[in-house]
This record gives sequence, structure tokens and C-alpha cells, in this order.
Amino acid sequence: MRRSIVGAIVAAAVAALAAGSPVAAQGRPGGMGGMGGRRMGGDPAQRFTRMASLDPVLKDITLDDAQKDSVKGIEHAYQPRFSELGKSMRDMFQSGERPDPGQMAQVRQSADSLRAEEWGAARQLLTADEQTTFDRNVAAVKAQEAQRMERMRERRGDMGNP
Repeated sequence: MRRSIVGAIVAAAVAALAAGSPVAAQGRPGGMGGMGGRRMGGDPAQRFTRMASLDPVLKDITLDDAQKDSVKGIEHAYQPRFSELGKSMRDMFQSGERPDPGQMAQVRQSADSLRAEEWGAARQLLTADEQTTFDRNVAAVKAQEAQRMERMRERRGDMGNP
């Protein structure tokens, strides 16, 4: 019973980090496939790897071919780093015991920082008008994640996590 509760908590935390817009599930031609097929459970390394997708923040932006190539390069450059964070999270749960909340928070913060860095690199490729849309999309992704985290905290009783 304890393992299933811990597993559900971890899955919810990682899903909140990996969350994107519903449009991301549709994927972008030539992209990394977006966040489609995302579900609770599964390998955190794979979920963190999907965080490298820029689909949610590029919603409603039509990229030219050069921009598409650059975005694809950025995604591929960040994918291994997100995967390593996911492996770190997975390793925390290998013992079957509840991981240290501080360590989990540190991995989440690292993922958030890495994603902000990736988003910054992508934003530099865009025109001023495209940056406005991009910034709106970033705000929407962050708001969705905050809502998901709040629902997760309500379900689990927060258990002392930040």
C-alpha cells in the first residue's frame, strides 16, 4: 500500500513537471513528438526527456524552416540533460522507501532551471511578435503546472514538501 501511494505521488510530481498544453499532444511536424501519450506512472527518465519538447511554448507560432531546424537542435541538445534528471528521480525510488523530499525538490528545481534555460535559447530565435506569443505560452504552461501541483498537494496532504 505504501509503495503504491509513494508511486502515485512521484508520478504526479513528475507529470506536473513534464506537463504541457493539450496542443503539445498533437506534436509539431519535424519536432520530437511533443508530450503526447503522457500518462501517470512509467519511467521518470522518459517523462523528463519529454520536457525537452518546446511544443507547448511554441503553440500558435509558425516557424520558418531555419527556426524549425534551430528548435530541433535545441530540443536534441537538452534532451539528454532532462533524461539524466529523470534517472536521478527514478534512482531515488529504487529502494522502495520514500525519498527525501528535499532531494526530490532539488531535482524538480534543476529541471525547472534547465527548462528555463532551454526556453531562453528558443526565445532568442523568435521575432518580437513571436516572442509575445511565446511569453504568453510560457505563462500558460507555468499556470497549468501550478494548478496541477496544488491539486497534487491537496490529494496527498502536502506531506511537508515545498
